[in-house]
Amino acid sequence: MTSDKRFPGAYACYVETLVEYDGPQVVLLESKKGGIYICVPIDDPVEGFSIPFLAVGVSKRDLDLYLDEAFDLNYLMEFKSSIRSYVFDISKEKNGYFHLKYVDEIHAKKDHYLPDAGFFARNHTRHYKKNDPKYVITHTYYIDGRWTTADFSRFYAKLSDLYAIYTIADVVDDNVTAEEKLEAAITSYTFQGGGSYRGSFRDLGDAANDNYPLKVSRIQYASPGRIDVKGIERPLRFVDGIIDGFLDRKENLKENARNLYIILQHDGALGNRMYKFSNIASDRRARSLAKEIFTLLALPNLEKVQEICSDRPVVFAKLALALYRRALAISRFHEEGRVSLEPR
Repeated sequence: MTSDKRFPGAYACYVETLVEYDGPQVVLLESKKGGIYICVPIDDPVEGFSIPFLAVGVSKRDLDLYLDEAFDLNYLMEFKSSIRSYVFDISKEKNGYFHLKYVDEIHAKKDHYLPDAGFFARNHTRHYKKNDPKYVITHTYYIDGRWTTADFSRFYAKLSDLYAIYTIADVVDDNVTAEEKLEAAITSYTFQGGGSYRGSFRDLGDAANDNYPLKVSRIQYASPGRIDVKGIERPLRFVDGIIDGFLDRKENLKENARNLYIILQHDGALGNRMYKFSNIASDRRARSLAKEIFTLLALPNLEKVQEICSDRPVVFAKLALALYRRALAISRFHEEGRVSLEPR
């Protein structure tokens, strides 16, 4: 029995044994970028694995709901987990990490290895304390000038949208749950239909909120004042780069976005639910322009996003325009002198 090369493996380190009866029965693992796996033993022998365990990815939100007994372990692993399941050998740890592999035969029998219904967190033999991870920070935006309620709402909406896509994109190479949610979000009707790429990033926001959502922790209504938000540090730093550095790339971004919009408009993709362009020339040009926009805006793991959108170039193009428009909108606050990253 061998691992399936269609799906890449994953690496995760030990966090906690939640249940132990003559050895670990329910184990929690976490990848470097916050991918959470809930794991149980596989009773059958698996070739190449001494002590095989089944691992499924879950979001932090769903793990917290399980720990609060909103549902049992069977429901968490069956209905709230990643589409793909993995196998790892709990007796083989290298440099603090286990190698999780996709094995088609085990994945097909996943239900056979899940715990029975009715096992809740209260049945754990060890208490697991929920904590915010160390990479969640409080971040401050310094504001000045006259701000209306609408201004605050507009700034936070663009910030939240950008935070959502950078959060998901940043971990998609090391978090199976994030990868699946990103694919579901960017291939949804939000980007397929009409001019809807200009609308809400609701699907991406929901995916990001499954782990560590952006939250406002303080607003000081003054001139000067401040807006404090709590979220993951790396995505917030990416947004800082847009706020502080957009002006240097503005003309290049504007030209790429304008040309990309013309291609979508000429091909009838703006007002229709389309996956592909009508000809190879438009396809190649649109992919190139979209990639340039993503690169200028420093979207992490661009290769993974390209892979997910490989057979949906129109979606790839619309996502690039959506990102550009939100970056343009939030950068204007900085250009106007109303938002800065340092106190004045």
